[in-house]
Amino acid sequence: MERKEKRRLIQTKHYTNSIVEVYLSEDKTKIHQVKCLTHNRRKKYKFNVCDYIEKQMLGYSKIEELLNK
Repeated sequence: MERKEKRRLIQTKHYTNSIVEVYLSEDKTKIHQVKCLTHNRRKKYKFNVCDYIEKQMLGYSKIEELLNK
């Protein structure tokens, strides 16, 4: 059985046809992005923290603040 990784919710963004949730992993090395789409569909993406910040993706400034504390 796979162990669930603990994540911290960083930001939620509501769009017309979707909701995007951004999570930071407990060890602060990965970003998990969940897109909740119409018709109960869901897409999940994983990013390296450095790449996510470099591309200035959704919530990157909040992640930078957490890492610099």
